[in-house]
Amino acid sequence: MKVEQRLAKWARVEMTYDARGLPERDKRFLQKLIEASQYMDEAFWRQSGRGAVEVWDRLRASENAKSLLRLFSIMAGPYDRLEEFEPFMDVPPKPLGAGFYPDDLTREEFERYLAQHPEQRESLLSPYTVVKREGDSLIAVPYHEEYREFVEPASRLLKEAAELTDSRSLKRCLASRAEALLTDDYYQSDIEWISLKDNDYDIIIGPYEFYEDRLMGVKAAYEATVEIVDREESHNLEVYIQYLDDLEGALPYPEKYKRSIEGLKSPFVVVRDIYRGGHLRAGIQATAANLPNDPRVHTEYGTKKTFWKNMIGAYLKHISFAVARELIVPEQFELLPRQPDIALTLFHEIAHALGPRWVIQVDGSKTPIREALKDHLSPLEEEKADVVGLYCLGYLMGEGIIPREHEREYYVRDLASNLRGLRYGLAEAHALGRMCQVNYHLERGAIFYDEASGRFGVNFDKIASSVADLAEIILTLEATGDYEGTGRFFQKYGRMPEIVRKALGRTEDFPVSLEPVYKVLWE
Repeated sequence: MKVEQRLAKWARVEMTYDARGLPERDKRFLQKLIEASQYMDEAFWRQSGRGAVEVWDRLRASENAKSLLRLFSIMAGPYDRLEEFEPFMDVPPKPLGAGFYPDDLTREEFERYLAQHPEQRESLLSPYTVVKREGDSLIAVPYHEEYREFVEPASRLLKEAAELTDSRSLKRCLASRAEALLTDDYYQSDIEWISLKDNDYDIIIGPYEFYEDRLMGVKAAYEATVEIVDREESHNLEVYIQYLDDLEGALPYPEKYKRSIEGLKSPFVVVRDIYRGGHLRAGIQATAANLPNDPRVHTEYGTKKTFWKNMIGAYLKHISFAVARELIVPEQFELLPRQPDIALTLFHEIAHALGPRWVIQVDGSKTPIREALKDHLSPLEEEKADVVGLYCLGYLMGEGIIPREHEREYYVRDLASNLRGLRYGLAEAHALGRMCQVNYHLERGAIFYDEASGRFGVNFDKIASSVADLAEIILTLEATGDYEGTGRFFQKYGRMPEIVRKALGRTEDFPVSLEPVYKVLWE
């Protein structure tokens, strides 16, 4: 497949923001944030591994090639397809550990070393260190040292931006994050970010997601996005905050694993972004996020849920509706909304904030579930967010808090989203989680395949119980930190049946995801 054909798989969407009517001080403020975010983008490509850096440096002058590299950096995993393109013939394969570990380090060797050197375990498994060889030893180099040339100017720009806002909470947040970039201690700045309120602007900047690390699944990648806040829509979502503890208590898994989240903060922020970079811009474009990922912040303070309404609308316009028409039986396709709706996305992010954060050992000590489940956690957690989110939506309908009139629509939309997400390729975490859902519900008869039309539909009599049972399986795997059991679960349900492969074949001419092209009109 030629470069032009591959690029056609991504809907190129212009994301233009008109800032000409803003006060000059606000313009300078946003420009500082964007410039700081661009340094995070540069740092991310260094984290992605030597293959990514070589290609990135080589192709700076070619916008098409830069786009292709961004899009394949996560979806394709190792650069196993780039040999099709002459400019990339001598690019080395991307290691499982990206740029976070020595290229030749295997999981088995690393785990043996950790067992033999328990005094280094914390530093080597830190989300914010790069692992390197030093003779026969492994050492941990903090991010702020390894990526000094990027984090120092980004920190300076955040401090300068802080001086351009009159908002005390935003000023505090930016100053705290500027310091965190230089120390890799993000705890306080995460709290300051969650605590932001009544602001017209927001920013996500720093190392957050773990998808790039396919060796151990514990190293965070840099990302950034500069956002314009829709305060009215954000306020409309606050009604759900009061139900979070009820939802945690209603989850269908053993009571001994549940936790109280009463009193924890969980703000909802609806935004449009005017720039995104790093991990957030590479590969599949996110429509929402539940951050930070630090389990200490989750259990002691809470999380913040961000929804990018410009990206949600773009998916519907360019991809979702057309793909669903090909994959969903006609009578159920008619249930799908024609306008953007964030209900499923909202509950997906709510579900990320629910469930276990630690595995409790026999001696009472706590192990972060990410450390226990390693590379399995990302796809399992994404599947949990889908399944538990749908379960919570059903629970609130059962309690009369959300009207039941759209119940069938939600289940069909979930099926359509799962099928569309399979097109990312099963090496991608979200897609593997969605494949497991489809196979489990097919096995239970909760969804069906119509031979005549080659399309899928929901069995409304069975879907709710199937969702609840699958939620219990996933939540228990996380709570117990069962790495081997999760592997068996993926082996059983993570393979693509021929009927699914055949149906997806009819969508080959549709884009897989989006490539946003950001432009800000300053003058």
